[in-house]
Amino acid sequence: MWSFILKYVDKAAYLIFLILLDVTFLFIRILHWVVRLIPRNGKKKDLILYPYAFVGSDGYIRRFEEYIPFLEKNNITYRICNLYRDDYVRDTLARRRPLQYLLYLRILWKRIPQVLAAAGYKAAFIQRGLFPMYFDLEFPHLERLLLKINHHVTIDIWDSIFERQPLLVSQTIKYAHQLSVSNEFLKSHFQKQHDHVITWKVAVNLEKYIVKTDYEIRDKPRLFWTGLTHNLPLLQRFLPLIAEVSGKYPLTVVLVCKNTIQYPGLDIEHHKWEPDTFFNLLSESDIGIYPEFESIISKGKSTMKVMDYLATGLPMVGVPYGLPSEVSHGKELLIAHDYRDWQRMLETLLQEKELRRTLGQNGRRMVENYYSLDNSFNEFISFALLKTRDK
Repeated sequence: MWSFILKYVDKAAYLIFLILLDVTFLFIRILHWVVRLIPRNGKKKDLILYPYAFVGSDGYIRRFEEYIPFLEKNNITYRICNLYRDDYVRDTLARRRPLQYLLYLRILWKRIPQVLAAAGYKAAFIQRGLFPMYFDLEFPHLERLLLKINHHVTIDIWDSIFERQPLLVSQTIKYAHQLSVSNEFLKSHFQKQHDHVITWKVAVNLEKYIVKTDYEIRDKPRLFWTGLTHNLPLLQRFLPLIAEVSGKYPLTVVLVCKNTIQYPGLDIEHHKWEPDTFFNLLSESDIGIYPEFESIISKGKSTMKVMDYLATGLPMVGVPYGLPSEVSHGKELLIAHDYRDWQRMLETLLQEKELRRTLGQNGRRMVENYYSLDNSFNEFISFALLKTRDK
């Protein structure tokens, strides 16, 4: 009986949600006409930024938080239009449907005044889209409104979001003056749909990493993997292979993730991601592992675990997808092209100390040369703002 009542409540909540959503979208369409009457005179600030990622998440830190000191150092007037903290959003999405629907509405309602604020800025920068999380969005109402208000809009894309929501993404990018993307695969894809596509890679805060200097393996080798929970199935598909290697070279898999997994006969050491322990665990490991299979999603990735390994100087075995364009097989890492090839390369790394040292040191040097925050910020300003600063 109680379950029937809850099911009815969920359906009623969804109906109310859809009604409120449509009313809000109608209000936004009305604003399209109203904003034409808003005076555009007066001195404007430089840059308004709209994170898709929530405060505290990796995507927020790497694309926004780490650039704040550079914005302030360069006297750039800015506003970051945050929504909610990542832990609050994750907790809410794990609860009952009515609370999820309320979260979506709160996000949408909070965004409307944030979008209107863009009238007071020379440039606007959007990470992916203005209405995060909502699973059934079909039209970019907020992006269309923003384009009427601001005359230098950039939309930033750093993975293959078009694979999950192709119609929405193709509609969204119409309401940007330019796109920034994080790798050449994405650039090739979006150049077919937009005339102005710029590559802006995901940078690395080098100061966070403890650079590895000791490449001797003592006791059991430690293989390192980190990632989000939804990527665990990829690792699971490689565990039989790793278990085979462990039969020859007893080893430990250091797993940094919210959730953990187990495999018979394999020693898996689980840690949740914590800034106080993560970088030590990286540096104290012997080999980074990047198991992945070919897909549109993997080709469009800017794989942060790979950047973590390279920035630490941790030798790694990976695959040809989601890698920085500057790396090559045998110089900064080992790149395997099939399942068994990956196993052979892992065994090679376990056997050869000097190879581990060479790959680790070359990887760190590559990141220093091409992925520093200094270089990344200069690139960002050159396309996101520089052309507007004399207006």
